[in-house]
Amino acid sequence: MAQAGIPVKQTRSIVGGYPIGPAATQAGPSIGGGGGSKPLRMVHVGPCFARGGAEQHIIALAKFLNPRRAYVERCLVVDAGAVDPAVATDMPAPVDVVPLNHLEEAVQEYDVMLHWGLALDEFFPHQRPKLGVYLAHGDGWWTSSVLAGSHHVTDHVIAVSQRVRDVLDPSYDTTVLLTGLDSARLAHTRSRLEKRRELGFADDDFVLGYVGRLSHEKRPEILIQSLASLPRNVKALIVGWGPMRASLMEMANDYAPGRVIFATGSSYL
Repeated sequence: MAQAGIPVKQTRSIVGGYPIGPAATQAGPSIGGGGGSKPLRMVHVGPCFARGGAEQHIIALAKFLNPRRAYVERCLVVDAGAVDPAVATDMPAPVDVVPLNHLEEAVQEYDVMLHWGLALDEFFPHQRPKLGVYLAHGDGWWTSSVLAGSHHVTDHVIAVSQRVRDVLDPSYDTTVLLTGLDSARLAHTRSRLEKRRELGFADDDFVLGYVGRLSHEKRPEILIQSLASLPRNVKALIVGWGPMRASLMEMANDYAPGRVIFATGSSYL
């Protein structure tokens, strides 16, 4: 019996009038390879579930897939300390914490394993997933190295841009699936000037912005370091969450004291 894991959040969502999850298999006629085919059951596997690009990609995919063809039934994360409950609430499927050495057993019942951020080959010594799809969410060495470490469990790659596809190993069957933007998240609640003043910026400040995960592969420290050689009215607003947050705040005090504002990201920036 597969280990159930540590549930972070359980939910059942409705998209387009149809339920996401096992009930979707009974929501009208099935679409697929044959008259009796069922929707593909998908499981997501990742290192964390925080406010980052890969997680937003998975959330959007889970929300907007046609559940009569495929649906994300479960989200597996290997580090309990790397789960943001607020982000997990946005995911229209249960988010569970499962140790790496239990992943092989936990994914076997699913038709598709969608994964990113973890070199998985060594954790699947006996039985690979039925179909493994790797989400390549960047063009740096980290994305390529993780893919190389998941070679035996990966059948297809989704690249979020043509640039990402160009730098990946060409031996993989790869599809470019651009990261979309949910227009419902684009809204103004206050004027630009009012918000700038609330954050502590002067009207004549030139503000550089960063929105993303605060982690080494993103190299957010470059923005802070660059301020030291720029005029004093050039400042930075850093919006994000991640393991580098504390060290970046110390760096800001060293390189550009009083010129960097940190804010925590949320669903609506």
